[in-house]
Amino acid sequence: MKKALQEYFYFTKSERSGIKLLLSLLFLTFLGLLLAPQFYPAPEKVDFSALKTAFAKLEAEEATKKLNTATTENKTTNVAITYFPFDPNQASQAQLKKLGLSQKQINILQNYRKKGGKFFEKEDLQKIYGITPADYQRLEAYIDIPSTLRPKNTEIAESTTIPTEVKTVESFPFDPNTVTKADLQRLGLPDKTINIMLNYRAKGATFRKKEDFARIYGLSPTQFERLEPYLRFPKKSESSQKKPRQVLAAFENDRNDDRSSKVIAPIDINTANLADWESLRGIGPAYANRIIKFRDKLGGFHDRSQLKETYGLPDSTFQAILPYLINSPVPNKININTASLEALKAHPYIPWKKANGIVQYRQNHGKFDRIEDLQKIGSINPAFFEKIKPYLKVE
Repeated sequence: MKKALQEYFYFTKSERSGIKLLLSLLFLTFLGLLLAPQFYPAPEKVDFSALKTAFAKLEAEEATKKLNTATTENKTTNVAITYFPFDPNQASQAQLKKLGLSQKQINILQNYRKKGGKFFEKEDLQKIYGITPADYQRLEAYIDIPSTLRPKNTEIAESTTIPTEVKTVESFPFDPNTVTKADLQRLGLPDKTINIMLNYRAKGATFRKKEDFARIYGLSPTQFERLEPYLRFPKKSESSQKKPRQVLAAFENDRNDDRSSKVIAPIDINTANLADWESLRGIGPAYANRIIKFRDKLGGFHDRSQLKETYGLPDSTFQAILPYLINSPVPNKININTASLEALKAHPYIPWKKANGIVQYRQNHGKFDRIEDLQKIGSINPAFFEKIKPYLKVE
């Protein structure tokens, strides 16, 4: 029995060495745990109440700073705001301050005006950098911009001048082949469209269906839709059935055949109306309208050669009508002492940069004594000056 136990608990030399090492490590660990409190005392307890007090003090100081900042801002910016009607194009610095704008906002607005900027509508004030939506909402009801400052649109101007002669618009059945000018005016058609229609009839052409009437140059789709239910056409007869193609062909080709036998009267290029231009060989309604629109934008032609600048006009057509053209003085000239930036840059020959240079020079040096003073502006070279000189005046 003893021998069996000895054999069971027998360890080799390496096993005995391992057991000794393990026991030594366990002993050292236990000894370290016993001696550790003597060398490393327990940490002191943190006083959280003191920490809370410190945070509360910091929060109080921050709140005091914010309160001081708010009161100083109120003292400097919110000083007795007064509301009254004002024009942002002319309001002075003192007036803008009374309205509650800051100095920075006022400086940006005044710089915009100095560079030629204009306010045409109330909403334009929102474009100024620094004007907040809140500023615009409180000032909107007091913005008062004269209607004369609204931008001029040539297309709108043309359309607004046409219906002034027609006070009321009537609707009644009519035959486009026989209707009179007075009846067409009662129907609400503009004079320009009426003249084109009557000139078309004078050439011998007839309206056979509604689509023919819709092709009248200058007749808008809206006008056609309004008048379409009232169009009446005579019943076709044998004579009318034989004629249409011959009449239309004669209308389209009369410039080459018919007019060669007619005596063409000379016209003044600065006063000629639509019918006068169409009396010339090679000039139809489209070219006549382009010439008149270009002339109106220029203010008049100072030389017959300017007609060649009309969009799409062939040189051969210009050479053919040149002997029948008379040139009177330019009727509408620009006063460079009173013209605004918008009026100057609206002229086809004056780009924005040069228009702005004229306005800035006038603001810095006063009115021009003579047209030649424009040559003192650095951006205006001799060639440009000679080109625009016929369209300018000094008053």
